[in-house]
Amino acid sequence: MKPKRPGITWTSCNDGSEDGPRVLGLNSWIHDFAAYGLWSRPAGLLAGLHMMRAANARVALMDCLDRAWSAAPWPKAHPTGKGPFPKTPLPKPAVLQGVPRRYSRYGHHPDTVRHALQRLSPAPDLVLVTTVMTYWYPGAAEAMRMVRLFGLPDNDASEVERTIALARAWGVRPELAHFTPIPTSPLFDRACEVSTWPLRSKPLCQNNSIWPCVEGGYTPERARHWRGLLKG
Repeated sequence: MKPKRPGITWTSCNDGSEDGPRVLGLNSWIHDFAAYGLWSRPAGLLAGLHMMRAANARVALMDCLDRAWSAAPWPKAHPTGKGPFPKTPLPKPAVLQGVPRRYSRYGHHPDTVRHALQRLSPAPDLVLVTTVMTYWYPGAAEAMRMVRLFGLPDNDASEVERTIALARAWGVRPELAHFTPIPTSPLFDRACEVSTWPLRSKPLCQNNSIWPCVEGGYTPERARHWRGLLKG
């Protein structure tokens, strides 16, 4: 039986306890001109979650490409399980403007995913984000914006530090995914508001190497601080 929309539930630990770290797997949307469900599943992510649970973590899954909830709006599937995804029209990326086809997001509506993530309790300690095809990375980027990136507008550095510490405590090698303020992306206007750099008028300032949305920007001292946290 599918869970009641929009619930996501944590498994118990492998030993039956509730004390292990909580790891959320997130299979992101497809951003493309066409997509059709042919039984594909995020095998690597599922295998990773299985190994995490075997190591006594509690795991949960948010699959943007799986109906998951019986009440979720979803196109009727073929009896074999294959079928279309729900889709939401999107603006075409600049590089694809010349392609005379409609561009869409395939999978659950972002509000549904956001609501499900907000209701997940307690909050995850670690989030694993994947995408089935490499050129679907815009969907993964959208999913990551719902979770955490380093250098996001209004980013709380102490929360990033806490995440790094937790990852290291579990034997996971942490890495920082640096936010890049991309024009026309959902966070670009807010990035322009909080950054001291002229992001809108000077594309050179959109380089994530200068940490354009981090208070105080890049300095060698801050870089050493974060490298030290990552290395432990």
